[in-house]
Amino acid sequence: SLACLDSLVAGVAYISAVLSMSFANPLAFLTLLPHSISQFFSGALLSSEMFVILMLYLWLGIGLACAGFCSHQILLILRGQTRYQVRKGMVVRARPWRKNLQDVFGKRWLIGLLIPVLNVGSDNNRHKEK
Repeated sequence: SLACLDSLVAGVAYISAVLSMSFANPLAFLTLLPHSISQFFSGALLSSEMFVILMLYLWLGIGLACAGFCSHQILLILRGQTRYQVRKGMVVRARPWRKNLQDVFGKRWLIGLLIPVLNVGSDNNRHKEK
């Protein structure tokens, strides 16, 4: 979702510079696509610019979907549950939310939450090595 947000900001900056368009008005983004389609078919808009405009809407949609999935998974981690347990209605014992984050993302859970890579310092890796 962060990568989509970054791409969305870069795309808006590009479209603002190329088309000399201001996105200060909130309705500018909503009217951009219909206006761009009519300009594209009349020949006033290049295909590369139209591609970037279409990608803006794709980045917005995928970014919102990814943010929703990420928020749901973080909520499950904080509760100490899995999706399977929620779906089956299984009760889990309550644990501190920091312990749950540490179990999933390792000792440096804040860095692991922001940069999802294999966390070298986690206890799970030590168990696997044994």
